[in-house]
Amino acid sequence: MKKAVSLFLAVLMLVAIGVSASAVDLQMSFGGSSSGGMMYYMAGAFADTITPLVDGVNITNVTSGAAVDNAIKTATGEFDLALTYGAIVYEAATGTGNFENNQYTDQAQNIKGIAKGYDSDFYFVSLAKSNITSLSDLNGKTVACGNAGSGTQYVADIVLDVFGIDCKREYISFSDGAAAMKEGRVDAVCQSGSPSGALTELAATDSIVIIPFTEEEIDQLVAAYPWFFSNYMSKDTYQGMTEDVLLPNFTVYVICNSNVPDDVMYKIMEAIYQPGVIETLGTGHKNWLQFVEDSEAFESLGLEIHPGVKSFYADHPEYCAN
Repeated sequence: MKKAVSLFLAVLMLVAIGVSASAVDLQMSFGGSSSGGMMYYMAGAFADTITPLVDGVNITNVTSGAAVDNAIKTATGEFDLALTYGAIVYEAATGTGNFENNQYTDQAQNIKGIAKGYDSDFYFVSLAKSNITSLSDLNGKTVACGNAGSGTQYVADIVLDVFGIDCKREYISFSDGAAAMKEGRVDAVCQSGSPSGALTELAATDSIVIIPFTEEEIDQLVAAYPWFFSNYMSKDTYQGMTEDVLLPNFTVYVICNSNVPDDVMYKIMEAIYQPGVIETLGTGHKNWLQFVEDSEAFESLGLEIHPGVKSFYADHPEYCAN
């Protein structure tokens, strides 16, 4: 009898363990960027904030090559969640650019939209002592353009090509780029999004310059790539700035893989919109404060919003922009 009871209790324990494991073992990856990049901090803030609010889900911040790499790995299913540029969403939908006639073309439709993450600025940074204060000053210099395959590299190549800037392009991580500029191995670095952790640290010890764009330069860039628009970086962004700086901007989206279960995405959306949660995300990185429903604009790029997200916004129209 005792043996039978012991065996029964053992079976109950195994069942309980199995149920508990299945209840908490949905592991989800969030693709951000390399260490020191803005998306790295945003992905970390999301994982730390949302995981405790969604039963059965563990979200992990995964380092990546940033926007381009994030879109590709979301398409292939390596990433469940990620941040990427609207321009790259358009490429995925149309089979152009990074999704043109390659192994990722047929997987692009696996990318689904969640919401607008934020509007990102793009900029070049130099040390004040270098006397590099305009785009034309970059000619003949060495510029750190972000990791190869990153969104920053993608935009940097576009901008440098549009203006015909003849410089040596180094494709290294954000933290390595900032360190290389401090040590004099590169003359300038470029960055998408602000503030960047690596540049914030650099500005605390060295005087930096955010290189401004002129209105004519913005117009020239928009004429070539209409998804750019202009905006100002606040003088409060980095230590030592004395005035707002005119820069090109573009939209960044939060995306997911189509295989993320509908009910899981619904629960994640519920967690995001709990009172105070977006503000908490904003303490991890201020760009999360821009998180907003933007389904119509996303789908106009050619891909669909995730069904779980659609259901959430249908049930909660008070969170919709329109």
